[in-house]
Amino acid sequence: MPRKRPVDEMIDDDEPVGLRLPASERDVMVTSRHVPDSMQNRIRNAPAREAVPFTIEELEDLHRGLTFDADQTDDKKRIQAVRKVLRKIEEILEEDDGFDEYERGLEDCDEEPHLPAIALEVLKGLFGSPSSEREEAPPPCQVILTATQRETLRRMETVSVDIHKMLDVESADELEFSFTLRQVLVIGMAIWESLVLSGDRDPAQPLWEIAQQIGGCLLATIEGATDEEADKRHQQSKGTAAAVAYQLKITLEGSKPAIWRRVLVADCTLDVLHQIIQTAMGWTDSHLHMFDYNGVQFSDPRCELDEGVYDETQTYLSELVADGCAKLRYCYDFGDNWLHTIKIEKTLEPKPSDRFPVCIKGVGACPPDDCGGIWGYGEFLDAARDPNHERHDESIEWLGEDFDPAYFDLDEVNAVLAQ
Repeated sequence: MPRKRPVDEMIDDDEPVGLRLPASERDVMVTSRHVPDSMQNRIRNAPAREAVPFTIEELEDLHRGLTFDADQTDDKKRIQAVRKVLRKIEEILEEDDGFDEYERGLEDCDEEPHLPAIALEVLKGLFGSPSSEREEAPPPCQVILTATQRETLRRMETVSVDIHKMLDVESADELEFSFTLRQVLVIGMAIWESLVLSGDRDPAQPLWEIAQQIGGCLLATIEGATDEEADKRHQQSKGTAAAVAYQLKITLEGSKPAIWRRVLVADCTLDVLHQIIQTAMGWTDSHLHMFDYNGVQFSDPRCELDEGVYDETQTYLSELVADGCAKLRYCYDFGDNWLHTIKIEKTLEPKPSDRFPVCIKGVGACPPDDCGGIWGYGEFLDAARDPNHERHDESIEWLGEDFDPAYFDLDEVNAVLAQ
């Protein structure tokens, strides 16, 4: 965590503060439905290497909007990208006197939690007035936790005694717990403190998993989801049975030696296929993308691309196959222009027990985002191999000392695809 400024050097709320945003983080903000248009235009028009100016009040609005963005998407890579921006904003806000409310946290977890203003606004938006003014309390949240997740929560001192008692169950199985709204808030604030205030940029995976479980179950409760619907979502997260599936070979164009993945996917919309490609190849989903089939283009409608670009969320892979499609192209990052050829090698009749997606083979490491496209990647590799190259140190810093262009771990890819 950055050190705080002395009180007499606190940030003036009306004085603009520069927020440095690389291209990937700018893309996250200009594609968010929760960032005002005026701020999106400011981000688009700001010079690439200069910080974007915001007042403290605007940063608080950005923080609130991006928090909603992360809570309302199932796209795990987008969530990670949004959280990077949130951490930058929080580092600035932590230097501002008005952000101290967040750091006080829960002074007595056995009583109604003391919450910062933003959290109270969220609660009012979701449930109306505070519970003391309501005739009925919000329904409980049904949360499924693994043994590892339960132990993680039990080790957290800011989790109240009543929750510790609920979690104190000796079992290796997943167990379902019925948490009140207050208990969900206590857990959420405890996780928030651990993930944000600790300054740890690589927190333990169970914390992220618990946060996603809590967020998903709270949303399900708000929407009035039934237990049956919740169980169905839980099962779908482990894999989906399919009536038809396809074997695809995804090849990064221009890569030598070729970088490719062979995957089996159930019939899906192109936005789902986009996520599968991102995970299988190893990209970070930090930029815009587009599919192209015989000159017809498909993309995310939220990106507000040119007229004539079709909605990928309404287009199924099976529709293209029925139209005779045997190959289509996928472009990721319109600046670096990473082009992929997607060859539809086989149509499969899966068994009911089969689960998709799954990667069955692959070759080569994914290039790092923002390295200048396939040509820039080649130059980085050449410089990294030559200790006398003028850009050797820069390339090593960008790629990492342990970067191996031939590295590919099938089990690692499938573990992420199965999440």
